[in-house]
Amino acid sequence: MSTHFNILIDASGSMGLLKDKDGNIDVNYLLPDGKTTRTELVKKILINSIIPKLSFVDSLSISTFSSKVILNDFGKPKLKANQKQYYPDLDDIYKGDYTIDNITFSLNKITVPFDAGTPLSWALQYTINTSKKDEINIIVFSDGDASDEVNFDIVFLNRISEIKKPCKIYFIGIAQNEEAKRKSENLAVKTGGFYVNLEAINYDETAFDNMLFEFNTTIISNELNENLNTKPKIVEDVSVTIENKIESNIIEEVKKDITVEDEVIQKDNEPLDLKKQVEENTKSL
Repeated sequence: MSTHFNILIDASGSMGLLKDKDGNIDVNYLLPDGKTTRTELVKKILINSIIPKLSFVDSLSISTFSSKVILNDFGKPKLKANQKQYYPDLDDIYKGDYTIDNITFSLNKITVPFDAGTPLSWALQYTINTSKKDEINIIVFSDGDASDEVNFDIVFLNRISEIKKPCKIYFIGIAQNEEAKRKSENLAVKTGGFYVNLEAINYDETAFDNMLFEFNTTIISNELNENLNTKPKIVEDVSVTIENKIESNIIEEVKKDITVEDEVIQKDNEPLDLKKQVEENTKSL
């Protein structure tokens, strides 16, 4: 069975160098060291802790998602002053077979985002709606709540029930607040996935042990189930051959028994029901 993973990376402003009202970099959206962006943490996690351990997958799709401001021909927002309109966008970073060097090269090209929203609900639904896989696995990196749907977890869970496909969400939060954490964790747990929330560049790699164990366990379990449900023709032929040989041996043994018993029966001048005797001896054997 072909195993595929989709990786979605939040590219909203808070994941990068978001500016405050005075035009300065808002340090509240940087990691505790005051200089590292959340996007840099995501790249580190993927390159050092996750991608090298996903060698059991056949293919990967890595994309960033965000809501970008709609501008007119003059480069100004279409709406009135102090108002902005966004459209959801998903940028493909990598699509293809599991080749660690190519994946790492693509991840290193991800740039730090600026002003943008978090269309998390849209990104998740777009991913499952366009997926042609029988089973969907999604790893999500995000630091905030969805900007396009208040209860994105409930909406997405309803959508999963509609498509009738197994879909697991592995959610890696980056400094999420309690509200965002509650929804993200609910989504991960109810799809049978995994949730973890990280806040520092020097994160504890053991935080991913359970998630990576879940990945491997799920894949191995699926492979075993598929193999058990699939009986190759050569195996069927061998089974039939063995059954035929066993049946032949049984008949030969029965014949031997019958021959001996027949002599005794004939001596006693008693009739012999050959068919009945074969059936009884077969049952006994």
